[in-house]
Amino acid sequence: MSNTEHIQTGFAEVNGTTLYYEVAGTGHPFVLAHGHLLDRRSWDDQFAVFA
Repeated sequence: MSNTEHIQTGFAEVNGTTLYYEVAGTGHPFVLAHGHLLDRRSWDDQFAVFA
């Protein structure tokens, strides 16, 4: 079973900005931040490896 089969998603309000998040796997939290003009899909290939 892949660590990404059960992905928790949601939104968090931080300092007046709405942030989208995804949580998968176990262990220590690992934050991935994309750059300008990109979105969370830029991490799709890496997400399963790190989960």
